[in-house]
Amino acid sequence: AVVCGEGRLSWTDFHRRTNMVANALLAGGLARGDKVCLVMNSSIAMFELIWGVIKAGGVVVPLNVMMAGDSLGLTINDCDAALLFADPSTLAAVEQVRPTLGKVRSDGYFVTGTHQAGWTSADDWADAGEAAEVKIRLTHSDSMNIIYSSGSTGVPKGIEHSHFARHIYSVGFGPGLEMNRWSVAICTTPLYTNGTWITMLPAVYWGGTTVLMTKFSAEAFFALVQQERCTHVFMVPTQYIVLLECTTLAQFDLSSMKVLLSGGQAIAARTMAELKVLFPTARVFECYGITEGFITLASPEDKSLAGKERTVGLPMFGGEIVILDDEGHVLPAGEVGDITGYGPALMKG
Repeated sequence: AVVCGEGRLSWTDFHRRTNMVANALLAGGLARGDKVCLVMNSSIAMFELIWGVIKAGGVVVPLNVMMAGDSLGLTINDCDAALLFADPSTLAAVEQVRPTLGKVRSDGYFVTGTHQAGWTSADDWADAGEAAEVKIRLTHSDSMNIIYSSGSTGVPKGIEHSHFARHIYSVGFGPGLEMNRWSVAICTTPLYTNGTWITMLPAVYWGGTTVLMTKFSAEAFFALVQQERCTHVFMVPTQYIVLLECTTLAQFDLSSMKVLLSGGQAIAARTMAELKVLFPTARVFECYGITEGFITLASPEDKSLAGKERTVGLPMFGGEIVILDDEGHVLPAGEVGDITGYGPALMKG
């Protein structure tokens, strides 16, 4: 189910471990809809916590570990976190703002990978959880996660997704990127970024494998693709350029790769052409969209059409996008106006 460094969990173990996390949360008084902050770097422990919180009916809030000081404290308070999980690399940053955290329960501080006064060992706590099936009935309208984005104001804002909105990724990006239970998605970006969920969610939903990178580099990426026979990846154009500049890429077997997905900004035509040479077995897709809700996906076939080399593709499953004038009227093809979208992946509210 998941691979990270030397650690790996089979699907049986992943199901058992996430049951243990969920039951430990419920035994500790987690209520449906309670927010659980994860201030952690990508790891199997974080992966277990994400899905354990979701199984228990909680709302998982993975936070950018690069935040520090006032921003970190403000964000934890903003999401109404009841519980907070950290790891050894983030413990000091959380401790610094802990006096300002007025909403986290006094017994709600957990840390993985170490023991620390004033903190519960998340490892011991999870190991004590019951492995029995979790008796929580979730609905499509329940909140599933909050992703924080700096947005256009520079002030972090929480983007709350329901289970229905979130799993549009599973039934939208999944088939769109040709993912199935044999897919191996390598996540080169952290679990707190929305882009990571583009391939991670379908991999979990369809029963594939998720490979987590803890630190991105070209050689580490190539080695993992070769070792784990990775098939799918989402990256931003800058990361693809780093791959193309690697001088040792010729020594790796990259023949397992089937889909390269680029997003975050437009990818240069030259970069895309060079990727097709580097990964002859892979198809290059491009996605555009906003964490708040609507997405377009451009396939290689879309871009192969005459005059459509720079297309952003079509709205993903269930979505609709139009171009409006200043008065809100739909404009005909070829006219410039405001991009306006709607669809099932929109954030709550």
